[in-house]
Amino acid sequence: MSWSDRRSDAARERERTIYNSSRWKKLRARKVESVRHQCQRCGRLSARLHVHHRIALEDGGDPFPKIDQLEALCASCHSSETLTEVAQRKRDEEFDLGSPDETGHRWGLSAEEKAQLKGR
Repeated sequence: MSWSDRRSDAARERERTIYNSSRWKKLRARKVESVRHQCQRCGRLSARLHVHHRIALEDGGDPFPKIDQLEALCASCHSSETLTEVAQRKRDEEFDLGSPDETGHRWGLSAEEKAQLKGR
């Protein structure tokens, strides 16, 4: 199951509402114009930049942050950034240390229980 499949329908609907709003479209346009259509990572000029939240929405980021909390990225840099974030989230989930004394902590689980957790 991919990371995006694990997001709830409510989370997906919230993102659609945000990204389809006139407020987001204006904020996005301001960001793209402020960097003159140039990717902030690689410097590539692009007519279609992705505007990336520096603090992801699912991490509690403001859906309409100040312009300096957004990053204008070309498709390649945005894909790379997204993959990095997804990998970090996965590592965080897999290596949630918690306390082995907690009921149900993964260190105290059988191999079958661990496999079930991975399959979620």
